[in-house]
Amino acid sequence: MGAIIKEETVTGATIGKAVQALMDSDRIEVGDGANTYDNGGWHNHSGGIKVVDRTEFDKIVREQDVDKHGYIYACECLKPIANEMKIKTEVTRFPNTGTRKWLTVYVAVPRYGASEYPRINIMEEKQADAIIKARAYVEKNPGCPLRVQIGKKLIGTKGGEVVAEISYKKSSKERDGRWDIIGCMPY
Repeated sequence: MGAIIKEETVTGATIGKAVQALMDSDRIEVGDGANTYDNGGWHNHSGGIKVVDRTEFDKIVREQDVDKHGYIYACECLKPIANEMKIKTEVTRFPNTGTRKWLTVYVAVPRYGASEYPRINIMEEKQADAIIKARAYVEKNPGCPLRVQIGKKLIGTKGGEVVAEISYKKSSKERDGRWDIIGCMPY
């Protein structure tokens, strides 16, 4: 097993978030299966991140002084500016008008709090229909037992079920930072 030295420029709110975004995109591009551990991808590095000044970074790059079990070295090129506003979100409201009515529904949920499975979207007005869909789901995903339980759904409003959307409100002064990084990955 060998190693490959890689250099990259990353951007993000913090160096940790920037490197994590690089690792996530690399995992999508290269793959993350059982046979892809030693593929030279950023997502295989587990040594942590160490921020150094420009002089030390240039010396590390020049001498290729990195190790596959060592750090990813980073040098800040552009300092990030954080959002300093007290309220960092904005809310858009969707008022509902008209008569509201509660409807009894049957909902399938993971039995043991299986958070590794995506949100299961089984909701039926008839118990038998919910059980049929839950059985089909469990047959495809044997590790996720489901429980069908009674729930309530609000219907009959003119605006629908959505009452508000909350989104991040970016500051006019806020900006991501930029770092040059170098690391050694198993290959």
